[in-house]
Amino acid sequence: MEAKAQMAQDRSDAESLALDAAQPYAGRNEKDWTTVPLRELIERIVSVDHVYFRTVLPEIQQLLSTVVEKYGCEDGVLRPLVRVFENLRMDLLIHMEKEELLLFPAIERYEAAVASGKPISGSPFAAFGGPVNVIEQEHETVGAAVRLIRDFTRSYSAQSNTCEMYQGLIEQLKMFELRLMDHMSLENNVLFARAAALNARRQKT
Repeated sequence: MEAKAQMAQDRSDAESLALDAAQPYAGRNEKDWTTVPLRELIERIVSVDHVYFRTVLPEIQQLLSTVVEKYGCEDGVLRPLVRVFENLRMDLLIHMEKEELLLFPAIERYEAAVASGKPISGSPFAAFGGPVNVIEQEHETVGAAVRLIRDFTRSYSAQSNTCEMYQGLIEQLKMFELRLMDHMSLENNVLFARAAALNARRQKT
């Protein structure tokens, strides 16, 4: 009985997630991140983007498991999708931890050193194997996994006869991709690009 009660509770939680799946997202247009100090941009990435991913990843996992329980034998894409998403979830959690513990502090130290004119040993921009290069390579891996999820879900399309829970899962995955692509663009094209510009300017001086 306890197992059945837990399954019923899980299904109820999943249905609630499905109903709230597609929330409006303003993106990063609330501020011009090309002009603020890099430490402020990093704080925004950690407190907004990383918090979102750490919150939504287990929610999607739970919703996906519940939908698989209901449709797994009828829909050939769901079971392999579970494995792909679980691998992506673990990779992304490790990736964010690396950024917060290693890369972001290195960029902040570098910005402070450039501003003060003081020398700093080492650099987050080492030609081979530097933290920035490693993180950018991991972004490519994450992007490949997301493209695979998009393929599995037929570009996030759900048949009209599927239940709200299934449709909610599709919308949740679609929103997840939008947020993830936006997040990686903010890091690659703004944070890392601006940090690299600091590096180039320091080398000239």
